[in-house]
Amino acid sequence: MSLFNDLFKAGIIKEQEVVELNKALEHSTSEPNEILEVLCRFYQEKILADKHNTGTIWTNGLPQEDHKDYFPDEPMFLKFVEILYRNKVISEIAYQKIKRVPLKGDQFSYCSVLHLSIEFMSFSRFFSLEEQLAFAELLSAESSNGSGRLINEQEKEKLFFDIKAGNLKTNLDFFSYCHGCRFIELSAYKNKEQDLLKNLVKILNELIDDAFSIIEITTYKEDFKGARDDCNKQRTVIIDTGNRKHQYRSIFFENETRTEYNPKIFMYDILRFVNQMLADFNRSYRLTGISNNLHEQLFQDSKSPFAICRFREENNNVLDFYDMQQRFLIHTFSPLLYKSPLSYTHIQYAFYHIKKCGLLFHLGDEQLDTIMSNVYKNTYNNIRDLFDVFPDMTAFASHMINAGQKPYRDFLLALNRISHGVLNFTEISDGIPGQFNYGTAATFKISFNCNGNYHELDYDLIGKEFNDKIIYYVINEIIQKQYNEYQLIQLANNSHQYNAYLFVTKQQREYLESMKIIEIEDLGFNGSFISNDR
Repeated sequence: MSLFNDLFKAGIIKEQEVVELNKALEHSTSEPNEILEVLCRFYQEKILADKHNTGTIWTNGLPQEDHKDYFPDEPMFLKFVEILYRNKVISEIAYQKIKRVPLKGDQFSYCSVLHLSIEFMSFSRFFSLEEQLAFAELLSAESSNGSGRLINEQEKEKLFFDIKAGNLKTNLDFFSYCHGCRFIELSAYKNKEQDLLKNLVKILNELIDDAFSIIEITTYKEDFKGARDDCNKQRTVIIDTGNRKHQYRSIFFENETRTEYNPKIFMYDILRFVNQMLADFNRSYRLTGISNNLHEQLFQDSKSPFAICRFREENNNVLDFYDMQQRFLIHTFSPLLYKSPLSYTHIQYAFYHIKKCGLLFHLGDEQLDTIMSNVYKNTYNNIRDLFDVFPDMTAFASHMINAGQKPYRDFLLALNRISHGVLNFTEISDGIPGQFNYGTAATFKISFNCNGNYHELDYDLIGKEFNDKIIYYVINEIIQKQYNEYQLIQLANNSHQYNAYLFVTKQQREYLESMKIIEIEDLGFNGSFISNDR
């Protein structure tokens, strides 16, 4: 291919690498994006093979124009971009944008350029005139029940005119035509949190005028003293509505050199808290934050605009995850949020029945009062989250396990805690190998005593996945045969990282089910899934 020959003549790749790259393209259509991806994989492999390299390529880590490593005239870098353009692998617009990116001529920079090129070409494909007109129709269409239009007729006419005139720069611009959306330029509030909060109060009151009125939002930060070692700071947000001050907390990591808490996360947190208040007021809409997911080197100032938009359930199709991804947009919303966060009334209802059925017998009145006093300072997406508030209530099994852990021993010990004396696992031997990876094939034994009876299981190692065999064994061979008035049930869970289990009597399960705290789906054994809905 002439592209690879040109890169060889320019001294960017070796002659043997021309052969390798041509071979890699043998079964492709030779479309620009495929060529870019082949080149990108080529440079990634080169970087990974370099025994002196300990870094990782991230295009969002590119230096800014005032960075000390700014090399706008670096000849090899410019030559590389020019060859891509001359061979029609990137468009002229992409060429003009990318050649201004501050990079030098090495394999790291070539890899970054290819990432940026792929991003820009993908963006261009989904920002064509046809795609823009289709998105405008989607935003201005009525839902099946005759409501839910996000753009009125007057704004729709203006939007279509601006599309045809080429006035829109990114897909985020569409939301400036929506009557239920407001914009904040986050870059204008750097180190000006109080000013940001004042403007935010004004915007929120415009969007939720039929629910409540916010007088003031204040925050404070303090050390987090919880058990999680990946977070060391806690931020409390206080939303004052006049007759009540609503307090919410979020945790994050911070040290002298970096923080995981930034203005965008701050905005997401506040919107999540306001959505809980909207649920309490039984409103049928929620707020979501929408922003660009584009690299600033390609789209200057694209990270700064932040749209706060009001959505009803009938507008869900606009926020389809994959469609938003193709449009290079990110947001904080999911359809489940119309039923969550749980309202105060819903939380009170659930706690009343959880306590009434006897699941909290192991907690003293003083301990329970302390827990309940903090309950309303947090948000809960579903009832499953409420069970975690109480100690020794749920047992967890992570989907993935790592070398050095004893996951099956830990799970059995957790069952000791949540069964409160009914099950007593002792002398546990978890024979999982000390070292393994995804490709390791091994067998091992797990043995233990349960209330004086000895049990031994032969186990197969399934890569780094937790093997559910022990859970089925405990349910079918121990609980069902020896303690059949009890059940170990699996809680419905939105997490892809772990499963959570609850130990209950049959009467407790039936009561919680009848009160619609839980719903049961039979899995063919005495464990069951619990849904999120009340």
